[in-house]
Amino acid sequence: MANYKFIILEVPLGYAPNSCKTLVFEYQKGLGGIPNDEDRYKIAQISEFLLGTQLSKLGSSCYDETDNLSGAILIIRGDIMYSEI
Repeated sequence: MANYKFIILEVPLGYAPNSCKTLVFEYQKGLGGIPNDEDRYKIAQISEFLLGTQLSKLGSSCYDETDNLSGAILIIRGDIMYSEI
């Protein structure tokens, strides 16, 4: 696994389901690159261990080759929704 750096942020109240505490893992090209799916999974597994709780993926954002936001994927309770921007 490469030497990735990332930011973990807490989502403000009102932007996430009230029934859970929601975190964002932010990856940037300037912070060591964007990890592939396998490395993101490994990062999540290590983070679960360090935080002492199981993490569930609620969503992700998609960017085009010029770094413009092109869509978002939400995964909630096994249902997948994709929204084009």
